Amino acid sequence: LVAWKASLTANPANLDALFAYGQMAKHLRKYEEAAWAFQQMLALNPALPRVKLDLADTYVMLGEFALAEALFRQVLDDQ
Repeated sequence: LVAWKASLTANPANLDALFAYGQMAKHLRKYEEAAWAFQQMLALNPALPRVKLDLADTYVMLGEFALAEALFRQVLDDQ
């Protein structure tokens, strides 16, 4: 995660690096960091349904069920 964090410091708008960071953080059960990465991606581009689902899943892991439900519903509504 340290290398990806350094990459993000150099280029905070790098969606590929943010996605990889979020996925790795989630895999390592660092859910707050994963949520941060996915939130940053959605701030840059709110039309990313896969990222919304990843963030919703991360919110479930954090016990933030209302936030997760809202994102799941948003993805379904956008279909």
